[in-house]
Amino acid sequence: MKPSLAGTLLLALLTSCRAPAEEAGGSSELAAPRYALLPLRNLTADQDLAGLLTARLQQELSARGAEFVPADELERILVARRIRYVDTMSSAAAAAIAEATGATHLVLGTLLAHDPAPPPRIALSMRVIDCADAHTCQSALVALSGQDFTGLLDLGTIEDSDTLAWEVVARAAYMFDERGAPRPVTPHPGNLDRDRPRSPLLRYADATLALEPGERVAILPLLNHTSYPEVGLLFVDVLSHAWLQARGIDTVETGELLDALVRAKVRSVEGLDPVTLAPVARATGARYLLFGSVEFFEPQVAAEDGHTYPELEVWVRLYDVEQGRLVAGAGQRHRGDDYHRMLGLGSERDPVRLALRTARELLATLVI
Repeated sequence: MKPSLAGTLLLALLTSCRAPAEEAGGSSELAAPRYALLPLRNLTADQDLAGLLTARLQQELSARGAEFVPADELERILVARRIRYVDTMSSAAAAAIAEATGATHLVLGTLLAHDPAPPPRIALSMRVIDCADAHTCQSALVALSGQDFTGLLDLGTIEDSDTLAWEVVARAAYMFDERGAPRPVTPHPGNLDRDRPRSPLLRYADATLALEPGERVAILPLLNHTSYPEVGLLFVDVLSHAWLQARGIDTVETGELLDALVRAKVRSVEGLDPVTLAPVARATGARYLLFGSVEFFEPQVAAEDGHTYPELEVWVRLYDVEQGRLVAGAGQRHRGDDYHRMLGLGSERDPVRLALRTARELLATLVI
């Protein structure tokens, strides 16, 4: 498929933004990054879109100078090493892939949603893992609808999934610089300050708590009390993305945490107290352990205005492994029309974007 005009123009703008040579620090002399681009975990009914998105991302980054492990070679390594889960990665699995392929980074993620009905909707979670330490060095959470591009006189609405797919790839490609390397994360703490809710369901934060950039936090899969089986685990990705981008917090990869749980012979985290789980967090190098639950989630709830909106309720607590005590807690419940302003503006119709806003508010509540 050929790119649409909108997708071509947006990608061209991204690739044309070149930093001056003196600011790049001689980046042209640095070795090109080599990526193991893992298949996206696909939670949609579309069997082709996940592969299309990764192929287009590879096309864009190759044009910037990045290298990629051939797909068939990567597939052989995954089979030989019995690596079954491609949406998360342990340090052992990352090291094995790097050793066998020469990859410097892994790119992985999940295709969260795709609704092809005009206007289409696509949601994608993606992150970049540095093979040297198996830590996440960049992340993206993109949720777009064709209506997001509607302008004056209702012009500009994207009506087909192919065009929207190019827009999604362009947003995800912002994780990478002009030579295709992961762009350094620049934390914006003010974002969380702006997102701090006025009336959370629960708020407790120790006055001495200060999470600095680079602090390592292990987020347990949230207990899921909803009828949607993926929500508790997927919300971990949303929290990790929000914390990395706003505060530079280094969250433990879920695959690494699951490996530590297996080594500790923990079969289920439900009902276990943080004291019991503290050794698991220490094994991953984390000082803090965050755990909680998704109490309610529905992608469409009828409101008084006759429209439907997503609704979500999440509770989290933060445990300091070194001090052996709880240091913060937060709870939040939101429906998309909670953000309603005049003329119908501000309401959130997309479940993924509502999850991100809720995650930011939770994290803002945890930090004084």
